[in-house]
Amino acid sequence: MKSVRVKLQMALACFTIALMSMLVVGGCADDSAVDSQADVVLTANKDISESVAAAIAEDNGGVIDQVADLAAIAGGADSLSVAKKALAEGAFPEYDSATNTWQLHISRERGGISEPFHATFTRTYRYQFFNRFGEPQKQWLVGVDTAYSIHFEILEGSGQCHTLRYSQCVTSMNGSLVATGINADTIIINGTCSRIGIDTLTGDQSVRRLQYQLALAFSNVRCLRGQFCDVPRQVSGSLSGIYTATVSFMSGYAYGETSLNRNMAIAMGDGQAAITIGGDTYIGDLVTGGI
Repeated sequence: MKSVRVKLQMALACFTIALMSMLVVGGCADDSAVDSQADVVLTANKDISESVAAAIAEDNGGVIDQVADLAAIAGGADSLSVAKKALAEGAFPEYDSATNTWQLHISRERGGISEPFHATFTRTYRYQFFNRFGEPQKQWLVGVDTAYSIHFEILEGSGQCHTLRYSQCVTSMNGSLVATGINADTIIINGTCSRIGIDTLTGDQSVRRLQYQLALAFSNVRCLRGQFCDVPRQVSGSLSGIYTATVSFMSGYAYGETSLNRNMAIAMGDGQAAITIGGDTYIGDLVTGGI
């Protein structure tokens, strides 16, 4: 009995020592996370980069998706029929002769609702062709004269998306873009767009919700005219932006900031977006939005 009692006492002592060691190590790790300002900034910036990458990516109905639509509309003499097929099933552009503008409403779904990736979204566009003299014309080709530019507006948009790492809800969006060089092979896009939404990010031992506003400016973004396949691999150029958000930490680690406000520069090319926020740069995929 004495031998058994001694063994039990030794086991209990070992367990107590191990437990105290875990608590000490855990406490040190927590203190380090709280005290290190570098970790706080890095984590906040990473969350912003993930949110922005998702807002740019094609699959999610982001900026690249709108660039692809604009490139399809600028497709050529048969741009309306091409756009009708490429942009959305059953979506027919409507022409307003009083304003010389076209309007198009699209609705898309990608992935499956029970699959790891699923996205549904709607967009309403208004666009207008202009000739070499800056005068409106009905289509890309009128007689023997091609259009030289397109004014492309995103009037409204909304949608939802989920992956294993985040869920995205876009409540509103708008934009005003101008594509020049549509009489050549490569169009050049300048202008602005913005969106408001809520992203819920899961990972890094934390679940947090970012209620955000994102404003982006295009600077000579290039894309092949009429191309609506593999557009993310063809797009190049720069975006600059301002991101503001209120963060709610649902569970796990909190990095200390609840109000985010960042300027950023984004360089696109080879299917990627290099998102620079402060001194940090993150590489996002222009198709999936993954970092």
